[in-house]
Amino acid sequence: MLRKILSVTIVAILLTFGGVANAVTLDEAKTQVEKHATDKKLNARERAEAVEVLKGLVEKGVPVEHASKVVDACIDKGIRGKELSNIAKSIESVTPDARDEASDVAAAAITHNYKTEDVIKTVEAVDMAVKDGAKPENAAKVVTMGMDKGLSGDAIKKTAKNYGSEIKKGRSPERAMERSMSMDKDRVRDMDRMGGSNIGRNPGVDTGMGRGADMGRGSVMDGGSGMGGRR
Repeated sequence: MLRKILSVTIVAILLTFGGVANAVTLDEAKTQVEKHATDKKLNARERAEAVEVLKGLVEKGVPVEHASKVVDACIDKGIRGKELSNIAKSIESVTPDARDEASDVAAAAITHNYKTEDVIKTVEAVDMAVKDGAKPENAAKVVTMGMDKGLSGDAIKKTAKNYGSEIKKGRSPERAMERSMSMDKDRVRDMDRMGGSNIGRNPGVDTGMGRGADMGRGSVMDGGSGMGGRR
């Protein structure tokens, strides 16, 4: 079931970001970002800023296709200027070997209408878990599962912290994720009592696609155990 959901999500993301995400080179991606920004009626300064953010992310080691997803998602959702720059800076500050996963998490959060500050918190959550010993793809999965549950940026950071703490204690990745997700259920139940769990999202917007992120990697967990596919 998880694999089926993942496949649907990947297809939807590729359809949404197909042109830019499939760019092979930085020059191709820059051209496509410029075109997309023009189509969305960004002015000359905003178009230049989008291209510069793309270039900066790639220079910081983010693969072109991952960096393109972030910039493309921001253009689609009207995120530009300082907000776009701040999202890029948050990705660039992540542990180097987790920047592609952090980029995918950011793109997913943007696509699902998380506000800029909460997008940044999802990126920070990935970095926290990795620094606590989680593999980047597993940290991204924990964050994505938090988004699937409609948790706010702060709640996702807490979940990632709990996951990292469980890893530090020597829990298996499966058990650590199970425990952190169990804590999520309690938070979701509490939020439901308060009238809903869409905290941190822009109100009144239907994304039109299932939740979850294309992390661009396999689903191998720390220690070699599978969790049934990426979201």
